[in-house]
Amino acid sequence: MSLHHLGRLLQRNRNSARWAAAASVVVGLCGCQRAPVRDAPAAAAGGHPVAASADPAGARSLSCWESAQTQAELNRCASAEAKQAETEMNETLEALLKARAADAGALQKLDAAQAAWLAYRDAALAARFPSAQPATDYGSSFPTCFSLEQARLFQQRTRALRESTAQGGEQDSCTRDGG
Repeated sequence: MSLHHLGRLLQRNRNSARWAAAASVVVGLCGCQRAPVRDAPAAAAGGHPVAASADPAGARSLSCWESAQTQAELNRCASAEAKQAETEMNETLEALLKARAADAGALQKLDAAQAAWLAYRDAALAARFPSAQPATDYGSSFPTCFSLEQARLFQQRTRALRESTAQGGEQDSCTRDGG
């Protein structure tokens, strides 16, 4: 869901021109996207941090994003999404390290690659938000935008690590001992 979509949710939930205008400003300032909210069964399978969940009685409860009505609440939702994405990346990295535990050279290279990625992440965030005073220059939406960009970067890295994990046991013409 993009922040534009979030703005539409705010407008629908608050039915206020003021909230619609504020959401439009957030979209204009941030310009970042977040992953779509999945339904409760899909969330249970995939563990998406902001997906709606079902209570024991079977009624659907609102996701963090659906229930947020203030900038502080949006900031908390985005922060939770970034933390969840980081946790998923770390779990994927740990699985890859375990899969390659017998190969000390591979572990050393994986550690170096992860250190390089962390430097890239920090540089990418600094380039995306270059201000020395982000709260002043980007406004109250900055924590939301920053966290969503962090989440996007963590999700990209997780996908790359999962591809490495999937290829770890296979041999092809691009890996050693293949073709």
